[in-house]
Amino acid sequence: MFKWATGNTYALIVTVYPTNLTLNTPSALKLKDARYCMLGIDVEKKQAAIKAVKKEEIDLGLVPLENLHRISYGKGYARISNKSFIADLGRFIDIKDEGVKLPLTYDESEKMLIMNIDSNTTGGD
Repeated sequence: MFKWATGNTYALIVTVYPTNLTLNTPSALKLKDARYCMLGIDVEKKQAAIKAVKKEEIDLGLVPLENLHRISYGKGYARISNKSFIADLGRFIDIKDEGVKLPLTYDESEKMLIMNIDSNTTGGD
């Protein structure tokens, strides 16, 4: 019996590098049209989140400006650079120079990408 390999054509994947988060195409599409996002960690649930922030939310003052992180888009990916957030992630997962790929889920009600950062399930320390 064959065990089929998981592809990333439709899978939501983030690669965590020492200096940035890189989202594959399906993940980047979940943030489409957003120039900024918010990054957060739920220590109890051992999850991290990326939440797109729309221009209207910024204009209406619905999010603190100090919580915004710029999203850079390339062909087939999106990148978010924030060394301090990645250092916080490093408390949960072993971040290698070549990056660590983690699956994401999308919370439709909260409009955010969620990654599991439990080292018992990610292969970290």
